Amino acid sequence: MRSAILATAMLALTACSGNEPADDGERANLVEAQPAFDPGVDSESERGEDGRRWSYKTASQSALYGPPDENGMLTLRCDSRGDDDETAEESGKTVLFNWITPGAVAGEERVLELRSGGATERAEVTGIESDLGGGAMWQARLDPEATQAGLLLETEYPISLRLDDGAEYSLRVPATEQLRQVIRDCRAPGKAGE
Repeated sequence: MRSAILATAMLALTACSGNEPADDGERANLVEAQPAFDPGVDSESERGEDGRRWSYKTASQSALYGPPDENGMLTLRCDSRGDDDETAEESGKTVLFNWITPGAVAGEERVLELRSGGATERAEVTGIESDLGGGAMWQARLDPEATQAGLLLETEYPISLRLDDGAEYSLRVPATEQLRQVIRDCRAPGKAGE
């Protein structure tokens, strides 16, 4: 009887052994098989659970987050600062942050909260009329060397956004190379969009 139980147990273990996780060498090959991010080529991240994705546009040094083949609901772009803009004074560049969301009111000022991996940063946003129609959007200009941009560049965790009204986070986006590249573009020497 014992030998029958032992034989059955051995057969069960043998049957399960085909489902072992890949060894480290196989995992390394899988990682290498994924294409590396190339900032010289327009690209898209993988789609998230909600079907949205980040896309990076080389010519405009911008990243857009939203449904495929549509304008982004969240955009970041490396932009030249205007004469009245005090962000990124030395480099002349700023990270232009636009968030199209219901409830944005042109002329209203709020505080945007960015949270990721236990870190929280805040930035002032202003409601502006959207060029895309459909009302207003929130806009901020971030210094590419400041902590807000640093959080976007360095985090490996999803980024949650909300306004200062204490509401639940209304948007959660993955941290991807497409997003990080905008910060790198703004930190690099040269003019924005070159």
